Amino acid sequence: MSLPTIVFVHGSNHGSWCWELLRPLLSAPFTGLDLPGRGHFARDPAEIGVADWVDHVCHAIERPDLREVVLVGHSLAGITLPRVVERISWRLRHVVYVACAVPDEGRSIADLLLGGQAPPPTIPAPDEPLVREMFCNDMDERQTRFVLGNLCPEAGRPFAEPMDLAGLARPVPRTYVKLLQDRSPIGDRQDEMIVRLAPIDVVEIDAGHDAMISAPARLAPILNALTRTR
Repeated sequence: MSLPTIVFVHGSNHGSWCWELLRPLLSAPFTGLDLPGRGHFARDPAEIGVADWVDHVCHAIERPDLREVVLVGHSLAGITLPRVVERISWRLRHVVYVACAVPDEGRSIADLLLGGQAPPPTIPAPDEPLVREMFCNDMDERQTRFVLGNLCPEAGRPFAEPMDLAGLARPVPRTYVKLLQDRSPIGDRQDEMIVRLAPIDVVEIDAGHDAMISAPARLAPILNALTRTR
């Protein structure tokens, strides 16, 4: 029997580093991925699409033959997770959407958050004042510097690609972690995402958009509960 494993998928301009403060608090094995375009998978961001991210996540789960996976995504990972579920649902125990952006079927992140404005091929990391406002509003200076020192450019093409929600029909339980101090563009629209993902359990954390950095002790128990042997 396979043991539960947590697989983390980061959001825009982030990488596997964003889960570092959460990892010591986890009670199950875990894998933090760097999506194509950063880390050991450096590529020209302008060449990357959602399919590359989906392939990467699926491969990271299939290659070691992981099963009973708790798949955890943050922010922009909301466009990747449903497609992973569609492809390998039988390997997944639970899917967790942490303040994820999830457009309507056929719509894009650009439609949802950018008013339909076409994104550039490569999206640079936000400047420091915007990072402090969107990601770090509930952080101390050490945590803020950690974020500022690690953000990277992001692929622009996925922001314009139409959403595929077919995976939501798969019988994999899902939870949305709503962040009550989220000041990112997703923050005020989390309830909209929750309705779109229904039926879904909802857990609230009084934290900002990067809760895995600012409030790991509040996020970890939610994930640990999902990995307990049934």
